[in-house]
Amino acid sequence: MATIRGVYRKVSALNTDVVIEEVFVSNEKVIADENREQLYQGLDKNGNHLKKYRNRQYAIKKAGMNSLPGFGNPDYFLTGDFYRGISVKIEGDVIRTILSDPKSFFLIDKNPDIIGLGGPFRQDLVNKIRPEIIKGIRNKIGL
Repeated sequence: MATIRGVYRKVSALNTDVVIEEVFVSNEKVIADENREQLYQGLDKNGNHLKKYRNRQYAIKKAGMNSLPGFGNPDYFLTGDFYRGISVKIEGDVIRTILSDPKSFFLIDKNPDIIGLGGPFRQDLVNKIRPEIIKGIRNKIGL
């Protein structure tokens, strides 16, 4: 049976940063998936469309493959190599995105803000991990 004093001691000793970091580390794949979904909809971390295709024929081909970004807006998905090359590593309070596909740097030169989450994708991530953070805190204080 938990006493108020016992719970108070546990709450006083609780380091929420550790709990939050543990949850983020266990959700590295989820964070990368959110970034991929944001790109698939043709948006950067600021919620802006990626720079339009210059070649109309290619834009038509890509629109037939994925209409979500809107006509002429890239999603950077063709073979899937770029998307598969996106991973995330949590290091302390830093979310580090790792890009392993050789064309990554070319794509970032074209659109520097393609990595990172914004708008509804950031909120979606928060909504997904919030219950885990609450559960982690409850477990640490014994509730």
